[in-house]
Amino acid sequence: LKNNGGGSLRFFNNGSERVRVDSSGNVGIGTSSPTSLLHLESASSPTVRLVDTTNTTILLAYAQNSDAHFGTYSNHPLIFDANSSEAMRITSAGRVGIGTTSPTSPLTIKSNSVSSGTSGISLQANGSTDDIIRLAEKSGNGGRFHMFDGGVEKIAFYTDGTDNHISAGNVG
Repeated sequence: LKNNGGGSLRFFNNGSERVRVDSSGNVGIGTSSPTSLLHLESASSPTVRLVDTTNTTILLAYAQNSDAHFGTYSNHPLIFDANSSEAMRITSAGRVGIGTTSPTSPLTIKSNSVSSGTSGISLQANGSTDDIIRLAEKSGNGGRFHMFDGGVEKIAFYTDGTDNHISAGNVG
């Protein structure tokens, strides 16, 4: 097919337009005014479905009611890549793994590095880059972990229901 007129290429079924390719190459399904390379519109949950028929792996992205959904609809993990490598996964059981392909708890974060500032978990607030709480393996300390407060008055540790905290350098 070729459109020499510079307008849209339109496909009809039963007298109704179903697909349009506009002059800029945008494809609209369910819309006569596509605003992106692929634009889907429907009053009944527009869906993008990708299926690997060898393993019956199904990825869906759809909008329904006031929600948007993206995920696997088969017994397979959802994997997020960064720079062509796995960065995070959500298993079919709902466990999230960052730095691991086998999370063992609802959230497992693993780092192979113990150098300062590159491993562990940091919680930050109010747009600051300072840590409020940081859990990280201390290099050369046999797997011990440390936690500091980034200026908050105290850190509380609870053992057997007792509050043991550090405040102004005192342990009490």
